[in-house]
Amino acid sequence: MQDRIVVMESAPQLLDADSLPKLLQRRAAELRDYIAPRIPPALRRIISVEDILQEVWIDTFRALDGMELRGPDALDRWLKTLAQRKLVNAIKTARRLKRGGGHVISQHAGDRTSSLVDLFVRVASPERTPSSQVAMLEATSAMQIALAELPEETRQAIWLRFIEGHPAETVATMMNKTSASVRAIVFRGLRQLHERLRRKRTA
Repeated sequence: MQDRIVVMESAPQLLDADSLPKLLQRRAAELRDYIAPRIPPALRRIISVEDILQEVWIDTFRALDGMELRGPDALDRWLKTLAQRKLVNAIKTARRLKRGGGHVISQHAGDRTSSLVDLFVRVASPERTPSSQVAMLEATSAMQIALAELPEETRQAIWLRFIEGHPAETVATMMNKTSASVRAIVFRGLRQLHERLRRKRTA
C-alpha cells in the first residue's frame, strides 16, 4: 500500500512522498511566522524556530501512511496543531532544564539558519547560493524538508555533523558507531540530499 495523506479540498487530492515536499515548501514561511511569536522571549535563545519546524516536517512524513485530512485548510490546521504541540514540549523541556540548573545546548536561531543554508550550498549547485534573506529562508525550508525525508539514522548523522557542527569522531561516539561508519552514512546522506534537491528543481 502506498504511503499517503489524502487532503479533501475542492476535489480529493492524493499526496505522496513526491508531491508533499513542494506543498510543505509553500507553507514554510507561514508556519515559521506562526511559531516565532509563540516562543517566550526568555527562551528565544534556547528554542529555535528551525528546530521546531524540522520536527514538524519529520512527523509529517512519518504520518504519510493512511492519514486523511478533509477541508480546504485541513493541512494548514494540522501543521499548526503539530507545531503548537512541538513548541509546548520544547518549552516544558527548556524550563525544566533551567530550573534544574542544566543547560540546553542549541544554536541561536540565526546560527541554525546559517548552518542549514551552508548545507544547502554544499549539496546544491554553487550557482544556487542564496543571496537575499528571502532566498536564505527558502533554502532553509528546502533543506529541512529534504532532511525530513531521509531515514532517521542518516538524518541524525547529517544533523549532528553539519547543523550542530560536531566532528565525525564525536558524532560516532554520540551514535555509538565507528568513525568510518559515520563517514559512510554522511557520504550517502549528502548524495541523497543532492538527488532530492535536484529532483525538486526539475519537478
